[in-house]
Amino acid sequence: MSCLGVHFALNADDMAELRQTDLHDEEALQNYLANLEARYLGEEGGEHSAESAKAWDAMHRLLTDGRLEYQNGEYPLNHAVIGGEILIGGGEDDTYIISLKTPAQVQDIAQALMTIDEETLRRRYFALDEKAYGYPLSEDDCDYVWDWFQNVRDFYQRAAAANRHVIFTVDQ
Repeated sequence: MSCLGVHFALNADDMAELRQTDLHDEEALQNYLANLEARYLGEEGGEHSAESAKAWDAMHRLLTDGRLEYQNGEYPLNHAVIGGEILIGGGEDDTYIISLKTPAQVQDIAQALMTIDEETLRRRYFALDEKAYGYPLSEDDCDYVWDWFQNVRDFYQRAAAANRHVIFTVDQ
């Protein structure tokens, strides 16, 4: 698995389809995600998605208390990546993590993310426990995380303005 993170801003039709999809049925899950990716990762739908590659892990850690857990840290920053309503993830057989944020939560997250500038992100990044992170802390990795973070922060501004739900997805 590639462990690449993607946020999607869902409209009402997407939400209805999500609620009707059996996310524990691997084929149904794959079909739902493929449909979202086809619509939102292309040029026309790009404003309603944000990729974060593998930087999502460090992002969640530095926006919370440094751990990679679903409900750690303080709201609303702890909801920016894997926090929120956990739709799938954590089970032994789960191949994805999918967490949902409501439009009200998206508003709060968007506002909170605007308080994180590059200096703040760098300070939080270099405060991470390298052993717990499982990857060497470095200037290059911090720059990588900052680049992807800006993409996610801008995405949340658009999602909040459009009053959409947001899901974060990552394969495990």
